[in-house]
Amino acid sequence: MVERTIFDKDNKPYTLNVLDDSSSIVIKVYRFNTLIGEVKCFKESLETLYLRDIAIANDAIPNFKNIWVTPQKKIIREQLEPINYRGRGLGSALMSFLICYAAAHGFQALYGNVYQQDLENNPKLLQWYQRHGFQLRPVTPDAEPDIVSVVHLTIHSAPDR
Repeated sequence: MVERTIFDKDNKPYTLNVLDDSSSIVIKVYRFNTLIGEVKCFKESLETLYLRDIAIANDAIPNFKNIWVTPQKKIIREQLEPINYRGRGLGSALMSFLICYAAAHGFQALYGNVYQQDLENNPKLLQWYQRHGFQLRPVTPDAEPDIVSVVHLTIHSAPDR
């Protein structure tokens, strides 16, 4: 497992855990010990990644403070309010990391399907993908009926250092 750090718009750090095996790449985003987002990709070939999902939580419940042990050794669970991590630039930071990671590992393309439910949850999602360099491609006639668009990114090689 590889660990990295990304930052939100307010320069707060978040830990990334990268799990890269023979068939997939999963990158999980944590704030302290709370999972607040992730991206999942399947390796379709040595050159192509299929973006299965990318999400940042809008209702993560912190778990780094929610268990207390009293001097009498009783466990008390503190009821904390969920935290919305969306709108902090974490999805963009996560996508940028994924693209750089994919380039560094020789991938040449990243694509995914956008479903109707995705657009209902985030009406500006297609524009968000376009801001990250993705092109919108038409849906093929044999695709699942609720797919509204295919997003595709040609990945350029990582610069030599």
